[in-house]
Amino acid sequence: MKLLSCYIENFGKIRGESLTFRDGLTSVCEKNGYGKTTLAAFFKAMFYGMDSSFARTKFNDRAHYCPFGGGVFGGNVVFLYRGKTYKIERTFDKASETKDTLTVYRDGVPCTELADPVGEAIFGIDKASFERTVFITAGEVALSSTDSINTKLNNFLEGSDDDTNLRAATERLDKQIKTYKKQKLSAGLIQDETARGNELKERIANCTAIRNGLPAKYERLRAYEREIKERTDAVTAAQNENVVRANWEHYDKQRAEIAESERRIAAIQAAYPFGIPPEEETEQAAAYAAALERERALAQKKIFTEEDAAKYAALREKFSAGVPAEEALTDAQEAIGRVQALRAEAAALRARQDTEKDAALRHRFSAHAPTEQDRAKLEEACRRYKITDSAYEQAPDYLTAAAPAPAAPPKKAALIAAVIAAVLLVAGVALLFVQLIAGIVLLALGAVGLLADGFLYLNKKSGSRAQAGAMQTENPEKAAIRAERERIASEIGAQVMPYGYSLQNGALYAAAAFLEDCKEYAGLQKKDEERAATLAQKEERAAAMQKKLDAFFGGYGAYADNDIRRLMQLRTDISDFRALQKRREDSDAAERSNRDAMERARGALLAYCRTYHIAEEGIAQRLKTVLADGRALADETKALQKKKVDAATFRESKHLTDRPAGEAADLAEMNGMLNRLQDEKNRLSQQIAEDERDAERGDALQNELAESEERLAEYKRRYSVLVKTKEFLELADFRLKEKYVRPIRESFLSYSALLERALGETIVIDANFNVRFEHGGIERSEEHLSAGQRSICALCFRLALIDNMYAEEKPFLILDDPFVNLDGEHLQKVKALLAELAKNMQIVYFSCHESRMM
Repeated sequence: MKLLSCYIENFGKIRGESLTFRDGLTSVCEKNGYGKTTLAAFFKAMFYGMDSSFARTKFNDRAHYCPFGGGVFGGNVVFLYRGKTYKIERTFDKASETKDTLTVYRDGVPCTELADPVGEAIFGIDKASFERTVFITAGEVALSSTDSINTKLNNFLEGSDDDTNLRAATERLDKQIKTYKKQKLSAGLIQDETARGNELKERIANCTAIRNGLPAKYERLRAYEREIKERTDAVTAAQNENVVRANWEHYDKQRAEIAESERRIAAIQAAYPFGIPPEEETEQAAAYAAALERERALAQKKIFTEEDAAKYAALREKFSAGVPAEEALTDAQEAIGRVQALRAEAAALRARQDTEKDAALRHRFSAHAPTEQDRAKLEEACRRYKITDSAYEQAPDYLTAAAPAPAAPPKKAALIAAVIAAVLLVAGVALLFVQLIAGIVLLALGAVGLLADGFLYLNKKSGSRAQAGAMQTENPEKAAIRAERERIASEIGAQVMPYGYSLQNGALYAAAAFLEDCKEYAGLQKKDEERAATLAQKEERAAAMQKKLDAFFGGYGAYADNDIRRLMQLRTDISDFRALQKRREDSDAAERSNRDAMERARGALLAYCRTYHIAEEGIAQRLKTVLADGRALADETKALQKKKVDAATFRESKHLTDRPAGEAADLAEMNGMLNRLQDEKNRLSQQIAEDERDAERGDALQNELAESEERLAEYKRRYSVLVKTKEFLELADFRLKEKYVRPIRESFLSYSALLERALGETIVIDANFNVRFEHGGIERSEEHLSAGQRSICALCFRLALIDNMYAEEKPFLILDDPFVNLDGEHLQKVKALLAELAKNMQIVYFSCHESRMM
């Protein structure tokens, strides 16, 4: 068997890639991340599929290799098996294996002989065993067999192709043994059959006792039957006599009903000596009487009442000058809307709230607003303060006595600097009244410039005077200027501090802030005046329009508390006036019609009463009585004829000639006694039937007991055979494993000898192919070996399994970089071994480093 090619549509990171494989060794060396392990996993998935991956499952191959980029998840692999070319095509769902697809081709034609999992049909082992034989990775290696491998070896040694193995046979034997005798609470067939035999013996004894008591019960049953017959005949005779008595009672009742009908007919006829009027005329007279009553009621219930008349008179007085047109009402409604809008606008003006800045200005200046003279006086003080401050800055701090030689004049650069500083100072003072912050900045720059120039000048003169031996005294003029500046600052403070301004940042700063707020306050007052004027104008317009509305509504007596209600009142009055006017006209017409109808009804009723001599008083009720009596007379006459016929027919049909004498028999008591006897007889009959069935069942139970004893003996025989069979089978399995473990151990030793003989003195493989090493007389687990030694041991063990499992056609071998833990010496030996193996089998080897390249 060998691989020919594969195509990967999407699997892990590999997409749309085709690979072909040659005979012998196919080596693939690529860097990490290329997809070597993915390709190896692809082969396993093609042959064995992949387990489902759900939220609660571990991270398995399906979740690992599902492509992130989407597309068809799967591919195909082509291989040669038993001289024929097969191709496996698989696609995988991202989660469930039930949605996967599988198609197998043999020589290009779909076939069904290789059922899923295909790997088990080809290799004869399950996926776990596949991973322990022909599929070797760099992960943890297992040096042991599996049930599937054991089964494959058993089939090979025994020449069998079925799926039987020792474990399955032992399990089947144990299952059969437990059916006969169980060790736990539930019983087996032997225990069950023993209990059944004991139960049958007890039931047979009961049947014998029941059969002996049957004759006495038969005699009691015959006595019940004789007594029941006698009492049944008595009840039948009493029932026949009672039927005759009941028929005479029914006939007497019929005669009484005939006499009552004749009495009622005579009473009705006596009430009408001139005969009963025909029903048609009476019904027509009743209709006239009802119409007369209806018209009288309508005459009492006036459409136009006294209250309506009073209200109509009041409204007619109110609209004596005419009812206002709809156009006038619409104009009034629009005027009401305009008045409401003006009042709402006025209310909004009155409710206007000051901003936080406006409120602060009102609080500062509301008690005493600065006048124009106050502001002019402050501006004048500021001007004098600036001049004084400039003079103070320019005046020297000290005066020097006369010197033998005049001081040298200042340099030209110093004079220019002094002029520039003075210009900045004056510009800053002027700008204070326009832009406070910019003015302060220029004023500060000019002052600093003058101070620096003066310092340099005085320092130079001081040096010159010192050289000449001159004396300095404090300048009294500068002191006087300073005092004047402070006085002016106090004058500014006296004017602005009452309004809450502080001189902390200087008199000029405080004055500038004061003047700026005065300007804003003046603007605020101007806005107040404009708002007041607008408010007065809107209120005046609203008052004028309201006056017109009052005059309009007053003319019609509408005096509600607001205009909307007055308009609604006026509209209601107009509607009521027109409705009353219409109702008055309808009332007059109805009264005329009512009088005519009453006259017609009276005439018709008078003619009816005179014809049949019926009193006119209470005619409506009398007519109802006449109708009822006429109908009752007709019905009663008809019913009387039928009753006479029914009575004669009943007497003749029942042959009523002589009445029975004496009292009627009590059938309830007689039937009660008869029923009690019948119940006792039925209960006894049921007991006898059950006893007869039980007695008849005794023979069948005897047969069942015999059969049960035979089955029990057979169960014990089978149980003994099964127990001995299991013992012999286990002994045979032990001897068989001793026979085929040796070839695998020898094959394993031959492969390991090619690599290194230092793995241990003696290699021990038990019946389940678990590998152990004997060193120093002590057996040790293969887990004590290093990772490199374990990888060598695993390779040799799996090659030995393959040799013994596949005698006819060896499978290919897939190695996914399993020698990462080998040193250089051992790796060279493995390379030589693989080169030798590749002469007889196909090997696909993956690695990620050139040092391990085969």
